[in-house]
Amino acid sequence: LTSPHLEEGRLCPMPPGQAAPPLQEPPEPPLSRTPRARLRGGFPRRLAILLGCLLVVGGVGGHAGHHPLRVATCVPGYRPFAFNDTDGTLNGHDILLWTAVYHSAVSLASLTGDKNVTYYFPPVKAEQTLPMEGMPFGDMIQGLSEGTIDVGLCGIYHTPQRASLMDFLPAYLNSGIRAVVRAEKLELSSAELISLVLGVPNAYATFALQCLTFLAIIYSHVLWMFERGHNPNISARYTDGVWDSFWLCLVTACTVGYGDKVPYTYAGKTVTLAWFFIGTFFVGLFAASITTGLLKKTERNYAVDGVDLSDLSELLQFNVGISFSVAAKALQETVPGTQTVSFDSQTEALEALVDREVDVALEDEWQAEYVKRLDRWKGKLRVSGEPFWSIDSAIAIARPEGKEHPALRILESAMLEYS
Repeated sequence: LTSPHLEEGRLCPMPPGQAAPPLQEPPEPPLSRTPRARLRGGFPRRLAILLGCLLVVGGVGGHAGHHPLRVATCVPGYRPFAFNDTDGTLNGHDILLWTAVYHSAVSLASLTGDKNVTYYFPPVKAEQTLPMEGMPFGDMIQGLSEGTIDVGLCGIYHTPQRASLMDFLPAYLNSGIRAVVRAEKLELSSAELISLVLGVPNAYATFALQCLTFLAIIYSHVLWMFERGHNPNISARYTDGVWDSFWLCLVTACTVGYGDKVPYTYAGKTVTLAWFFIGTFFVGLFAASITTGLLKKTERNYAVDGVDLSDLSELLQFNVGISFSVAAKALQETVPGTQTVSFDSQTEALEALVDREVDVALEDEWQAEYVKRLDRWKGKLRVSGEPFWSIDSAIAIARPEGKEHPALRILESAMLEYS
């Protein structure tokens, strides 16, 4: 009997016998004129803008400008620190060391709870290769200085100049500069050997011979005075007697001991006993000096592989190949005036050494020991002399905008924990 209809927002009954009017939807007012409709239509847009602002603000206060560490290493490589395997994968001491340090840093960063730190160390599976970029060594150093990369791996020397531009993790190796020379075996002819023997005498051999002669003359006179008239094997006459004593002196010093002439008196035997030690010492010094000098001259003049750098000043006699700036500086300060030839890479310097374009190549101490055992250089190269110019190698960390890198402390702790 009744039918509902909308009247001023209320539910009202219809009079009996009166038909209900057809329902009509009221026209929707324009959005520009209805506050509620304007709010309803603009809410999604305003909500999206609000969320966007929150994300931007959160990004600025959180990880704005942050990114996973950008790691670079040198190509074509610097053995044994970093190089490409035959399958193209990166390998080497620094690559393996960085992998271990990074995994340790991931654990340490998670303990801090600081998102500004953990953002640099996303977890990586143990079998997964860490991302890194290969570039020439000079570009890598420049990238570290400018902050375009964060970590440098390539046996980088910790020099004062570089320390003013970047930071370094605790050093993992102390090395030095060492000479690499050809390892050829050259034979000498008889004429060459005679010319070496008759060449400039060795200073120690000359000294030993002079002392031996002077002391032998004194001993001969003293022995003759004690033995004359008592020893039938030593003449009582001055000339013949001194000569007999001189003969006994030399035979004794050379440890030959023919036994044809021996002292008879107690005084003569006592003097001869002292001469045993004095004469033998100077004869040994003379022989050793002659042998050593002959070997050095043989190696130096007829076998370039025999360069002996026990005295670094000997480098002045050779053309020295250099492939990195630290070696050039070390040589300039240690042996100024040495003739040098610069090369763009270690391989070029070693090839020039084998091809006799240079006589000596200066390389890192440990790298030289490693390279000479490679199949490419095995039997062709060897190291010579003692290392000089001690220096540390370490992983380099950039200073973004001249400030300490946020990940530096974590990496230092990881490095110390690993070592």
